[in-house]
Amino acid sequence: MAAAQSSRRTRRLLFFALSTLAIVALALGLGLGLDPNWDVNAGPTTRTFNWTVEEIRGSPDGVERNMLVVNRQFPGPLIEVNEGDRVVVHVTNGLENGTAIHWHGLYQNGTNFYDGTTSITQCPIPAGQTFTYNFTIDGQWGTTWWHSHFSTQYTDGIVGPIVIHSPKEANYTPSYDSEQVVMLRDWYHTFSTDLLVLYLAPNASSQGYLAGMKGDTMVANATPDGVLINGVGQSRNGGGDYATIAAEDGSRVRLRIDNMGSFTSMQFSIDNHPLTVVELDGTNVEPYTVYSISLAVAQRASVIIEANRTAGAYWVRSNLDQSMLAYDSAELDAISAQGLAILRYSSTLPSTAHPTTSSNLTGLPALAATDLLSPLPARDAPDATRRDQRSDYLSWVGLEGSNTLMQYKDGSGNASTLAAESQLILQYDDIEVVDLAVDNLDDGDHPFHVHGHTVQIVGQGPGRYVEGKSPLNATNPMRRDTLIIPAFSHAVLRIVTDNRGIWACVSFPVQSAIDI
Repeated sequence: MAAAQSSRRTRRLLFFALSTLAIVALALGLGLGLDPNWDVNAGPTTRTFNWTVEEIRGSPDGVERNMLVVNRQFPGPLIEVNEGDRVVVHVTNGLENGTAIHWHGLYQNGTNFYDGTTSITQCPIPAGQTFTYNFTIDGQWGTTWWHSHFSTQYTDGIVGPIVIHSPKEANYTPSYDSEQVVMLRDWYHTFSTDLLVLYLAPNASSQGYLAGMKGDTMVANATPDGVLINGVGQSRNGGGDYATIAAEDGSRVRLRIDNMGSFTSMQFSIDNHPLTVVELDGTNVEPYTVYSISLAVAQRASVIIEANRTAGAYWVRSNLDQSMLAYDSAELDAISAQGLAILRYSSTLPSTAHPTTSSNLTGLPALAATDLLSPLPARDAPDATRRDQRSDYLSWVGLEGSNTLMQYKDGSGNASTLAAESQLILQYDDIEVVDLAVDNLDDGDHPFHVHGHTVQIVGQGPGRYVEGKSPLNATNPMRRDTLIIPAFSHAVLRIVTDNRGIWACVSFPVQSAIDI
């Protein structure tokens, strides 16, 4: 059995290997601005995008490396739409291996087959071929993102933002004068498939691949080489640049913040500027003012800042959560552990002087957990009709030459016909209210994302979940599609199974999953 698993793993790694291409100039940070004349009240329309995925050379922080990008942009193209719009994206695969695009946080109600999860809802788009995603944005708005869902490709650059407008949101969000997308991510100078080989290597630490690991852990994630904000950052060799966020003096600016990283949570702040949180993962919340906010991988937040300080330049900071790192690294220093961008008041442009500010806000909390936030509109959780608990040391393995959706169809709709030891499927035949209790028995924090649904987080606490003893809260619990489950703790997600299809539940950073 072990030999067979090793053989499958080897085949997957060989399949994921990419060839090195010639050096090509990379257009950094294009397509990030939101349309200032956007009509949020416009009737539904079809918005069409043409994308080409390819491998090029780029240096977002001054260190050149191979990257995977869409339309030679990094981060990739913005998708800006209204609720009710139809989105058509023609994706041409210019890579030597397959690819697929997942639309993170979108419900895809009725279009589960366009969710973009390789080996679950679709086979990879073959090299040289074009695949068209065609779906309607229905019943949701807010800030989210898209990314490759094939192997580790998005770590190398296949990511971009999605902004969904709706006139309904005005009922829950304070007014603001302008809005911008702010994309955060940890960054590696090593190509992701090389990192994956080291991650999966047996006894990796004893072979020196992960020198400096804490304790006797045999598998660990690589320490990032730095942090990028809107696709640019700084490296310890003095290279790189600073992204700029411009604000009109005296204005209120909505910042739509995405953590598009691969591993670590980010602590985001702006010197001397409080952040008023108004949205998390597409759920509006009662405005809550903080001096910083923590976002795990795949989480999003909207904050409103007021440009009412002395006109000038202020540091924007995105700090790696170093507590998530499994081993020490001489490569991680003060520069690589913190990403910097610049907030500039418009009256000071075109000045390029660097800020001299420091983070000195007092009297405001930092926001790490979300138990202090109240979702809008208020919605109590319905009573659960079923409970499932998962704490086994099991891993999802992608099917070769097929996908879960097709195998399910061929099996006449019975999940028991699938390879249970590799697919890890929970099946619900009717609309039910399910409590999915997830125990994190690992010594590291893990973001957990449910495709196709916004879940209600009715319970979180230390240790395993114990039915009847672990406390639950059904009174307007937080609603989001991605949550962080701390080390040696549990979370209980209340899910209404009213969106027909096969949906992945993914734990970052490793590509493990449960099918629902």
